[in-house]
Amino acid sequence: MRLPTAEIDQIKIDEARIAALSQALKEFETKAADQLFNHHDFFKGSRLWSVSSPTDLNRYRKKSGCYFIFSTIPKAQIPTFSDYNLFDLSKIECGGLVYHCLYNGVRGADKSGSINTRLKQHLFSTQTPSQLRLKRTRKHNGADVPRTLAATGAMSLEWLSLDEIAALEVELPGCHPASNAGNLISCSRIKEGLPADVNSSSTRLLNGINIQEDKWASYRFGVIVIEVEEPNLRHLLEVGFRLRYGTPPLCKR
Repeated sequence: MRLPTAEIDQIKIDEARIAALSQALKEFETKAADQLFNHHDFFKGSRLWSVSSPTDLNRYRKKSGCYFIFSTIPKAQIPTFSDYNLFDLSKIECGGLVYHCLYNGVRGADKSGSINTRLKQHLFSTQTPSQLRLKRTRKHNGADVPRTLAATGAMSLEWLSLDEIAALEVELPGCHPASNAGNLISCSRIKEGLPADVNSSSTRLLNGINIQEDKWASYRFGVIVIEVEEPNLRHLLEVGFRLRYGTPPLCKR
C-alpha cells in the first residue's frame, strides 16, 4: 500500500530536520571539546585531585557533572574494552609521576547519591572479595543479610573464573546468589590486555576496586571533576571528550 504523497513529503521533512539537528549536535560536541577539553588546560597536574581515602571525595558530595579517573598503574596491567589511544597519547605529569585516564563517566545528584557516591563505587568498593571477607553481612530492613559481589557496573580491574566464584560462594555463602549471576560480565568483552592464561569465556569481571587494599598500594590515583548541572549537557560533554581524545580503556561503552 502506497503512502499518501502528503505523508511522504512530511517524512522527508522530518528526516531533513533530524539530520540537521544531528549535525548541529556533532558540531556542538566538537566545540565543547575544543573549549572545555583543551589538551594544555585539561591534562595538567594542577587539575588532578589526589585520592587515597574515601574522605578525599567528600568535596563532591551533592555534586553533578563529568568525572575522570586517573592512575599511575602501568599499561601492562590495564585491559581495554576499546583501544589505548587515550592512554598512550594523553597523560598528566604530577609530582614526578605519570598518570593516565582509566575511566570517565557522568553522574547527577539525587536521593541515591552524587559524584561522590559514584567515585566510591569505582575506587572504594566495599564488595570486592577481600572486603567481603572483612565484613560478611549488611543490614537490610533491620536484618543481617550476606553482602554480595558488587552488582553496580563500575571500573573493572579484577576478575574471577567461574570456579573461583563458586569457591567464594562456598567460603562466603550468599556472596553471589543466582539472581546476581548476570551482573558480572564476561571477560570476552575485553579487546586487549587480558593475560594469555585467562580463559575469557569462563572468567567474569568484578565491579569496582578498593584502592586501600594492598594490591594497589604501589600506585597513585586521582580524579578530575567538571561540575555540570544540566543532564543533557553532561552527556554531550562526555561524547565531545571521547571524540577528541578517545574512550578511556576501562569504559565498557
